[in-house]
Amino acid sequence: MTVRVPRVKIYGPVEVVGSDLGSVEVAGPFLDTGIVISGQITVTTAGAEVQGPDVPLSNGVFIKALAGNTGVVYVGNDGAGAVTSANGFQLDKGDMILVQVDNLNKLWFDAATNGDKFCWMKA
Repeated sequence: MTVRVPRVKIYGPVEVVGSDLGSVEVAGPFLDTGIVISGQITVTTAGAEVQGPDVPLSNGVFIKALAGNTGVVYVGNDGAGAVTSANGFQLDKGDMILVQVDNLNKLWFDAATNGDKFCWMKA
């Protein structure tokens, strides 16, 4: 008997138990290195939000405020295509969140300090 599971995310060790399982084939996970899976966003001027790049997402995106930032940063979308310190989700340096959106360009990024950055990775 062969068991095929086409798309499974495995976190941690896998243990196969039992003598009647036959063969087990683990196909993947495979990463298409021809696509963008991570990046950084810099807020050059504090108070002037930056739109996320056009990156299609199927499972959302992890967003982290870089540890080297000087101040707090904000992420979100106020419904009018913007984010500010008054309506954004605040992140201190090193904080990370998972946001369920289908494209990174639906999010906006702002900072309290010029030059602070976010890093992101597809979930």
